[in-house]
Amino acid sequence: MSRTFDYKKLNALCREQNKQVTDKIKLAVPYGYTEIDVLRKFFGLDTGEECFGHSLVSVHLPETVTHIHEQVFDFSNVTEINFPSSLTHIGCSAFYTSKLKKADLSKCTGLTTIPRFCFALCTSLEEVFLPDNVTEIRESAFSANKYARYSREGSVHLKKVSIPVGLTEIGQSAFSYNYALTVYIRLRS
Repeated sequence: MSRTFDYKKLNALCREQNKQVTDKIKLAVPYGYTEIDVLRKFFGLDTGEECFGHSLVSVHLPETVTHIHEQVFDFSNVTEINFPSSLTHIGCSAFYTSKLKKADLSKCTGLTTIPRFCFALCTSLEEVFLPDNVTEIRESAFSANKYARYSREGSVHLKKVSIPVGLTEIGQSAFSYNYALTVYIRLRS
């Protein structure tokens, strides 16, 4: 049985803790949720209602989370998130233009695909660690993480990506416009 954590649960949790919309919020998603699906409503973009999404800077996901749906953290101020070993699916554009600094997916052994635009335009992203069982990195997955026309003030370059041993396909422009990028390729022993 799947349990989904969405923007209504986030808002209720923040109000319960007497948070203000302007507070910097570190969120620990309660144990037992299997899916994170807050979409653009998370930030009040589609609803017009007061939301706590823009206040989020840190997210802790429990080991029960298997899915992060598309566009969940796009345009967010989230700088850090733990990726639980139970994670098997990330949706397209899940972190598009977020302020994430590091994406350590190395423990997510069930994750096989990095979807299109997943970490694109994340101008604060410096390091990415992928698990060995990732076989596909889709188009523009990590593109333009330092692209002058779009980058935020004070942005940094994506500097390090560790390519998994089992990778068989890299989509078009997967790493384009990352001028300071060093790619580390792990070899089978």
